[in-house]
Amino acid sequence: MIESPYVVATNVEYVKPIPPIPPKPVIKRISSYCSCVTFVKSVVGYDRPVGWARSWPKNSEPEIGGVVVQNIGKYGHVAVIEGITGNTLYLVEANYKKCRLTRRTMQITDPSIMGFWSS
Repeated sequence: MIESPYVVATNVEYVKPIPPIPPKPVIKRISSYCSCVTFVKSVVGYDRPVGWARSWPKNSEPEIGGVVVQNIGKYGHVAVIEGITGNTLYLVEANYKKCRLTRRTMQITDPSIMGFWSS
């Protein structure tokens, strides 16, 4: 029997799998965690120029494997949505904390959210 690489969480709706998230940064990979845009583009496979995070296109409702675009800081911020439970988004992101890969939750109603993107 082949074991699944995905962990099943009972309170999270997983609609589609997303690529595995890299482990905690190591010295040779730290530069990729210093840009939320570069990290999110690599995870979701987006290959068009974006510029600042707040310039990321917005075209959808929140969904697993999609992107949340936030109007925070000077340039904005983007993160990948790993899960959704009710009004709670489970995010994985780079550079929310300087040059680090982190996970956190936020509410769909958070006023910093500018929109969502999905392929």
